[in-house]
Amino acid sequence: MKPQPPGSGPALDENAEELRNVEWYWGKISREDVKNILSGKPDGSFLAPQAGANTNQNSTSSNTLTSSNTSAAGNSQLSARISEQEQLQQNASVMKNRLNDLDAEKNKLNRYIETKKEDYKALERQINSTKPELYNLNIRKEKYIE
Repeated sequence: MKPQPPGSGPALDENAEELRNVEWYWGKISREDVKNILSGKPDGSFLAPQAGANTNQNSTSSNTLTSSNTSAAGNSQLSARISEQEQLQQNASVMKNRLNDLDAEKNKLNRYIETKKEDYKALERQINSTKPELYNLNIRKEKYIE
């Protein structure tokens, strides 16, 4: 996909051959291609076209354009990340508060259940303490009915 500098011109020296192998050198490339390539890239991304590759515009103005595009995109992405981070922190704070509230309610319910268990045990003891009396009363009743 990456265009290479033309090899059909004068013989390339070692420096030109090295340029073919680096990822930021794209050789002859149009301004629109530069925009398309750098859109969506992180802030600080760059590429270098072949010097004098664009006859209508010099390479400096092309690089300036791509730097400003990259910078604007990077700034908006950075502000979006900061905003997202702030929202995540706010959500985490709200969730912690809600979890604390739920934990407090759980503790209240557990205390209520324990008091009801104690009340139930007290009632059960009262019932069991009256059983012998009821048994004796039932025996007396049977005697009188006979």
